[in-house]
Amino acid sequence: MYSQVVQVFDCVRHNHDLWLVLLAGLVCLCGIYASFALAAHAVRSGRKTRRLWGPISIVSAGCTA
Repeated sequence: MYSQVVQVFDCVRHNHDLWLVLLAGLVCLCGIYASFALAAHAVRSGRKTRRLWGPISIVSAGCTA
């Protein structure tokens, strides 16, 4: 198990552009923030609109995971 993790990190370090990896991480963090923001909006919404915002927040969380 440990050697597989080392192989993955070695592959990322030697075979990928570090700036693109960092950019992908930033995009991922922005997506996670947006998912949580939508979920918070769904919680604050009224009963009828919560039924709309709830599935939207679930789909956005699934797309960023």
